[in-house]
Amino acid sequence: PGGTCGDCVGDQMACQEGACICQPDCVGKACGPDGCNGVCGACPGAQDQCEAGACVCKAACAGKNCGADGCGGTCGECAGAQDQCLEGVCTCIPACEGKKCGEDGCGAVCGLCPDGDACFDGACCTPQCEGKECGDDQCGSVCGTCPGKQDVCEAGVCICIPACQGKVCGDDGCGGSCGSCADDDVCYVGACCTPDCTGNVCGDDLCGGYCGNGAAVTEGCPAFQECVGDPLLCQLYAAPDLCGQKQCGANGIGGVCGMCPCADCSPAATKCEGFKCVVPEGLECWEIFDCFGGCPAGNQACFSSCVNEGTVAAQIQYNAFISCLDLVGYFDCPEGDEQCQETLIAKCMDPYYECFHGDEPCFVLYVCLTACPGGDSNCTNACFTSATIEALKTWDQFISCLEGAGYYDCPPADATCKDAALELCDPELSACLNGPLDCYEVFGCIQACEWWDNVCRIGCRVLATSAVDEAIDAIATCVEQNCEPVTGLCEQEVLIDECSAEYAACLAL
Repeated sequence: PGGTCGDCVGDQMACQEGACICQPDCVGKACGPDGCNGVCGACPGAQDQCEAGACVCKAACAGKNCGADGCGGTCGECAGAQDQCLEGVCTCIPACEGKKCGEDGCGAVCGLCPDGDACFDGACCTPQCEGKECGDDQCGSVCGTCPGKQDVCEAGVCICIPACQGKVCGDDGCGGSCGSCADDDVCYVGACCTPDCTGNVCGDDLCGGYCGNGAAVTEGCPAFQECVGDPLLCQLYAAPDLCGQKQCGANGIGGVCGMCPCADCSPAATKCEGFKCVVPEGLECWEIFDCFGGCPAGNQACFSSCVNEGTVAAQIQYNAFISCLDLVGYFDCPEGDEQCQETLIAKCMDPYYECFHGDEPCFVLYVCLTACPGGDSNCTNACFTSATIEALKTWDQFISCLEGAGYYDCPPADATCKDAALELCDPELSACLNGPLDCYEVFGCIQACEWWDNVCRIGCRVLATSAVDEAIDAIATCVEQNCEPVTGLCEQEVLIDECSAEYAACLAL
């Protein structure tokens, strides 16, 4: 008494009349298992699925882009005006009722017309253009358009309507004239105007033209001259000031800005340093090596004296260069083995540049080297020691390119071979060339050169900006095309006539 016969196992099991009976659980469930191997209900829809005790309709849109999805929604809408949804697929229905030609609205046509006919409103139509150059062709198009701005189409014919309102002279727009002026007058903006050049050799004549020779590109002056002053006169383009504050050193076109010592230097200068005349504190790094040239072979005392004469900075640069050469084994090269020496010097270029450099940019180095006589190593060495480190590096890149392109392997008389190599290395040369001068300054510079001084002329051209250099090339091409042979007189004439556009483009830079 007071005990049990056993316990029912399972959350849904209950003891009824001594037996364990499963109690179905369908609270909140419309479908799915009841926990007692039965179901809580069946889903009514053909596309229903039982998920977590609830009936969920699953849309059926596989292979369909329109129409009902079976769950009260759609699989998509058709975008085309003539589209219909057929078996779940948008299908364009051609619209050709009452039409014999033209588009059917679905990317095809309702029919084709015979050659010469046009399709107009769905029917084939024969254009009516016989004897007409413009106007309606009766088939939805025109027989032609009139070319002139003042043309109108009248009865199928283009007629130009003269435009002379408010004008007493000048072009009427139809190949005729609105009137003429007296012999000494010109027509300017539709009115007769008397040019006035009183006191002026060039410049505006107050009637839309220019005094002098009338050339627009130079405002009435000859080529290479500009109209300036009061009264207006023609004068050559001014030569640019290439020296500025320089007391000495190269002027960039093969000349110098002054020599040291100079009359206005105090105390008397003996050296050009940074384009100024100064009393030297000692030898520059590259001058130490020049000093070695005056020492007897093997005279270490003389060599040491040259080093000691250098400035503190020069001695530091010298020691850095020599230490690098010693480290790479330069001094172990067999005597006379230039290939060995050049190979090892190439490993010490940074201290080399620090020792052998000056203040001039690469384009000045180019002009300087151009001016040196062939085989004059003293001249070329002076050019290199006057150039900046960046200029030296840029020049070395150009020379390396020429070596790789085979320039130095070309036979001496083979200009074609050399030109081909130079063309390959044009980007490297361009990186060196070009300076700050505009078009006026370049021509002014050239005019200031002596007629025999080609180095000066080349220097002026090199000093041009890259854009001006290209513009001058265009001028030269035009002159060559219009002058045969090219003479100074012909060049002057074509620059203000046939080549005025190229000339004006350069002057605008």
